[in-house]
Amino acid sequence: MAHSDLGGPPHPSVKINYGTTFLVTDEEGALPPDARYYGLYAADTRFLSRHELRLNGRRPESVASVRLSFRHARWHMIVDGIGGARGDMREARAALTVDCLVSMHGLHEDLVLQSYGRASLTVLLEIALESDFADPFEVRLKQWQRRDDLNSWWVSPLTGRPTRLLLICCCAPRNK
Repeated sequence: MAHSDLGGPPHPSVKINYGTTFLVTDEEGALPPDARYYGLYAADTRFLSRHELRLNGRRPESVASVRLSFRHARWHMIVDGIGGARGDMREARAALTVDCLVSMHGLHEDLVLQSYGRASLTVLLEIALESDFADPFEVRLKQWQRRDDLNSWWVSPLTGRPTRLLLICCCAPRNK
């Protein structure tokens, strides 16, 4: 039985890297919370251990993924039967294209949302992010070092207070 570079059994994944920064996702382009080895790693630290997208509470289904270069990957996803966030539409299809580009100590992600309904569609786009700041040996052995003094907050540059990211997108129907 083959093993992955981190010591476990192989999993279907997409891997991109630039120098010592690398991203390992599932085939859907996500970092699910129960996935052991997936993440964004840089400088021997896993900076991103969970990354999931949802449209109106539903996880998009990946219909195609491609590694465009050693540091660039793209996923095409759909959500069928999606209604607007305000209940304004039924049975619409939304398509989401995600482009990930890894750079030195960073990740750039572009999201393109398209509607295939007869009218504009308003949806709630949720992005769930988590970080455990684990080193590769902790990930491999599943032995986490306790870090009592570690706290991380997303702070608004305008108010200086903790914030959360909430996106409500409105997309016009795509011409066929």
